[in-house]
Formats: sequence, C-alpha cells, structure tokens
Amino acid sequence: MINAGANIFGALLILAFVAFAWQLTGEFRRGSGFFPYIVLTLLGATSLLWLLRSLIELRLSRKSVAGAFPGGGGNAGEDGDQPSSADASLGSVGGYAVLGVTLLYGAAVVNIGYVYPSIVYLLLVSLMLGGRQYLTIAAISVGFPLAVYYFLAVGFNRPLPF
Repeated sequence: MINAGANIFGALLILAFVAFAWQLTGEFRRGSGFFPYIVLTLLGATSLLWLLRSLIELRLSRKSVAGAFPGGGGNAGEDGDQPSSADASLGSVGGYAVLGVTLLYGAAVVNIGYVYPSIVYLLLVSLMLGGRQYLTIAAISVGFPLAVYYFLAVGFNRPLPF
C-alpha cells in the first residue's frame, strides 16, 4: 500500500506536467513541431496506465488488509494493534531527495546550460538510487549528456546551451 500511494501521487504529478507542457507547446502541428505532441501523448498514456495500475493495487491491498483482521477494517502494523506510519506515507526520504535534485536540475539547466548540470544530475541520482558501480556511473553520466549534445548539435544542427 505504501507504493500505491506514492505511485498515484507520481502519476498525477506527471499528468499535471503533461497538461502544462501541452499548453506551452503552442500551435506547432506540422513537421518537427509535432514531435512534442507525440512525446507528451506517450508520456500521458504511460502515466494514465501507471495511475490505473496503482489505483487497482491500492484497492486490492485495502481489501487484503480488511480481510486479514477481525472486524474487517483498519491497517495495523506488525504487532497487529498499532497502525503503521509507513502505510500512510506517500514516499520515502530518498524519493523526495531525488525530486528535490530534479527540481534543482531544471533550474540549473535554464541558468547554466545542458551538459554540466546533466552530468552532475546523473551522478547524484545514480548514487542516491543505490548505484555502486562507480566507473559505469561516471562513464554514463559524462557520456550520455555529451552524446545528446553532439547528436543535436551535429545531427540536427540545433545546439543546446553548453
């Protein structure tokens, strides 16, 4: 039930972002201007599926908790008589830390550029999520933003701010 609440919150947050981004994209409906709509549609559809799956998971977990205890209700902790504080939470400290770093990354990209904040962001999030293959994390964190920058700057002649 812990993950269901966090997943519902996350799916709704992404759907709100999709609605906001859709509004920002304007009326670019031809050629390459249609690409943001494709990405937003796929992101929105995925988030809707995630939301539905989380709602079903939450409903099933409530039924199993209600059937497990005499009287048919409540959520009890491991000892059976105290509610678990974790059951009501929407996430963990690590999840909120990743969200905070992501918000800082968004602000840094606007003010600094793409490559340097992306390298730092990928390093931090990989380590915060428990990655311990430091050489692989470093290679991907440096290589991926540089590859994207090169792909856009050379392939499409659309350089991002470095």
